[in-house]
Amino acid sequence: MKTIDSVNKTFEQLSIETMPKYFTLLLERMKNPIEMLYFIESGLGEQTILNKINLHYGFSMDGDFSGCYVFSEKGKHQYVGISKSVAKRLYQHVKGKTHNQATLAYNIAKITSGRVGEREKNMEDPDFQEHFEKAKKKNSTWTVSIIDIKNPVELYLFELFASLKLNTYEFNTFETH
Repeated sequence: MKTIDSVNKTFEQLSIETMPKYFTLLLERMKNPIEMLYFIESGLGEQTILNKINLHYGFSMDGDFSGCYVFSEKGKHQYVGISKSVAKRLYQHVKGKTHNQATLAYNIAKITSGRVGEREKNMEDPDFQEHFEKAKKKNSTWTVSIIDIKNPVELYLFELFASLKLNTYEFNTFETH
């Protein structure tokens, strides 16, 4: 049988069995989230973030890993994200300098500033830059819950699944560029 990225399951199996299994695990992790404030400490890098994730969730990842993460603010789920390098991605969310690194902060800044238009031009505007920095600071006050998902098809499918289940409609978007 030919497969996409080594997924040997039908769509029905993925949607009925695999996605709910991952979601149950995510709900368990949400009972014990990690404070994002930990990740903004001066001098902290990706390896320290990975060590914190390993310690917090009892993982034994030697290097960065593929997975899904959910940002929450006071129990309200704000954003579902995925990455093949979760520790690096979390670092970028709070310490990223560009719209490509801190995409969530960029999207929040677009909402709070009312700006539209080209990303580069927005980032050159001092007023927009202020909204961007405030958004990164706000993100750092949230919590994050994480699960590891190795297969890229399952990972992409789960991002949409979890976004819909958690109603993260304000900041999640699946529009392509």
